Amino acid sequence: MDIEDITHKYTGHRVRSADLLTAHTLPLGADLADAVQRAAYAVGEIDNDLADIAGFIDATVQTIRRSIAAGPGEPVPTLNFLGELQSAGPRLDALVAARHERVIRLRIVTALWRKFTGLLAPPDLGQVLAAAGFAPLTTAHASTRAEYGHRDGDREVTVSLDPYGQAGVEVTVSHGGVLAWTVTAGPGARSRRGHARAGGHARAR
Repeated sequence: MDIEDITHKYTGHRVRSADLLTAHTLPLGADLADAVQRAAYAVGEIDNDLADIAGFIDATVQTIRRSIAAGPGEPVPTLNFLGELQSAGPRLDALVAARHERVIRLRIVTALWRKFTGLLAPPDLGQVLAAAGFAPLTTAHASTRAEYGHRDGDREVTVSLDPYGQAGVEVTVSHGGVLAWTVTAGPGARSRRGHARAGGHARAR
């Protein structure tokens, strides 16, 4: 059973098996991952059952059609006159009803899963900074992903995303063009101090 295909078919969103495994290390992640996996398995299982019984009914109908269409003297398949479809019909109805409930459950737990993973996803810092009044700047270094700046009087705050190609965020504050302080958040981050660059934004050295 392919969880990705089932979730995509019935919810419009793919839930990757690798993400479900990773979630087991997170609070509530294991419970939601198990719920999605069980719901997808239940839908896949009942689809298989429906396919089997639909195939059986179709084969029976085809046998009847061949028997009716046979010409004089042409051999025909034997028809079961003891009610061959009497048990298949109710079972088909029961499977269709159960499938409907299982698909609804899959959609609900998938929606919860999407909300859960959305809460875990890192925010788009560019959008956050823009909403806070920071304007995009031309990066001083080609390896820096993006920079944003905000000025209040003679104080200027510059935020660099992935500065110098290193994962993290660097914040520099300058007063009157003179660098006051710099702090970097990320792997191996450390606070640094430096001086302002002439004709440019404050940068730590």
